[in-house]
Amino acid sequence: MTSRDSHDIEEYDREKQMADIIEIQSKIETLRKKLLPGEQYIQVDEGWYPLVIDCDAELSHIDANYQLLQIKEKFGRLRYYFMPSTDTTLEQRDKMYAVVAKYEAIAARTCEVTGKPGILMKSIGGWVRTLNPEYAASTEHYAKYSIVATTEHYVKYWMGEIVNLPKRVDSDAKQPIIDSSPNAEK
Repeated sequence: MTSRDSHDIEEYDREKQMADIIEIQSKIETLRKKLLPGEQYIQVDEGWYPLVIDCDAELSHIDANYQLLQIKEKFGRLRYYFMPSTDTTLEQRDKMYAVVAKYEAIAARTCEVTGKPGILMKSIGGWVRTLNPEYAASTEHYAKYSIVATTEHYVKYWMGEIVNLPKRVDSDAKQPIIDSSPNAEK
């Protein structure tokens, strides 16, 4: 392969990436138009854009007239708030809630920024994000974030199965060191 061929391939890859970015941004703008007027919004980073686009597509297949209230990140997790149209059946609504739960669960394992595999991480100031640890370590903004717990621990915490999340992480192994207090998971 000549250097000219290599340059052409790199140029093609850049153009394809730009086209993909433009297409995703266009779909997000279309999604914004579905929002009810008022203080509703879409407030997630680019790593979750494909998830919210796919979630909308599945919801629209079940109920083409559903109303979007807001999409946001809260406590490092995706929140997708919507209202089914008045003519949906209970079965359709149950399917819609299951779709949202599926994408919220996928987002819990997806970096908000890059779209790569992610884990719950916390800043020194207490902000919680789902980030790819390698990406976080490579950026100035997220370099001081540390892994809070595996998704499994986080889910158990929110389900009330454990009282305390691990307090710190073994940075070499990137695994939580389990809290040994009396209320911790055994």
